Amino acid sequence: MTQSLYSSQIWQQMIAGRPYQTQAKPLKRARLQAKDYCDRLNGSSVASERRRWCELLLPNATVASIGNGFYCDYGVNISSQANLQIGNNVVMLDAGLILLGQNVVLGEGVVIAAMHHMHYETRRRAGWQYTQPVNIGNNVIIESGATILPGAHISDNVTIKANQVVTARYPA
Repeated sequence: MTQSLYSSQIWQQMIAGRPYQTQAKPLKRARLQAKDYCDRLNGSSVASERRRWCELLLPNATVASIGNGFYCDYGVNISSQANLQIGNNVVMLDAGLILLGQNVVLGEGVVIAAMHHMHYETRRRAGWQYTQPVNIGNNVIIESGATILPGAHISDNVTIKANQVVTARYPA
C-alpha cells in the first residue's frame, strides 16, 4: 500500500471513525492486496517465507509466531509491541486501529473487529461502515474462540476466557 492511500480522504475518514464507503476503489484494492498476502502467508510452510509475508502484511506489528488461517482486512492498522503470538484461524477486521501491547497471545479462532456495519438497512446495503479502535494491553491472553468487538479496551495482565465476547472496557 502506498503513502497516497494513507493520506487519501477515504482512508482518513475510515481511521477517524467517520462513516465511509467500504466499496471505494482504493479500499477495495488495499483489501485485495492484504488478502493476497494472507493467502501467500497461509500457503507457505517455509519459515523464512512466512516471516517475509508476515512482515509485509503486518508492518507495524512485532510478531513472534503466527498460525495458519490468518486473515485481516488491511494489516497496516494492526500494531503490536514485542512477542505477539497469533494462533490458527485468527481474523482481525482492521478497518479501524487494533493496538496490541507486549506479550499478547491470541488463541485459535479469535476474532478482533474494529469496524461496525451501519444500523440502517439502506446504508448497510450500500456498504457504509464506521470504525472504533480496539486496545489490548500488555500480558493479555485471549483464549480460543473469543471475540473482541469495536471499541473494546482490555487492561494489562488479563485473560479473556474461551468463547467470551468483549464489547467494552475489560475488566469493567
